[in-house]
Amino acid sequence: MMKTLKRLLFVTLLFGVFACTESNEEFFSATDEIVFQFEYINYAWGKQHRGFLITSDGTKYSYNNPENWVFQENNQIKAEDFLNNLSACTNDGKVDVSELNRMKALVLKVDENQLTEPKNTMYDAGSESYSFYIKDAIKGTYRQITLLNRGDWSQENKDNDAQEIANWLVGLNNGGVFKD
Repeated sequence: MMKTLKRLLFVTLLFGVFACTESNEEFFSATDEIVFQFEYINYAWGKQHRGFLITSDGTKYSYNNPENWVFQENNQIKAEDFLNNLSACTNDGKVDVSELNRMKALVLKVDENQLTEPKNTMYDAGSESYSFYIKDAIKGTYRQITLLNRGDWSQENKDNDAQEIANWLVGLNNGGVFKD
């Protein structure tokens, strides 16, 4: 009886400690929906907006100056808007699923706090961005994690896993708009 009470007390205390712990960190599991993106935007000399999205099943969806596109704000976009954007895209085939799964595993390890400060590197060239989104089913949003920006403003995530994912996306984009 005493042994059972001690275990019950231990479990209760343990639960209390974790229930009262405040954390600002967000944790993602492999079951969250992950979408990768390349996007190029330039408003100099006319509007250009093109790119692709890669969904969790490996389907690559391309877009070129889509109408009624909803952009993320503060690295968030409503799931409904995200799906409307996806519906404006064209199915452009599949990516290698084993490589995609490897990238999805790396997503879980990316340290998004290693993003450098934006640096002005060009003028009127536009912006080429590589990122991924993670769906937050509770909030009904997708949260964008930036991996690499090149063009008028350059920025990169110095985390090794982030750089590996960015290099993969740049490769799928034939070296990108601004080839190094």
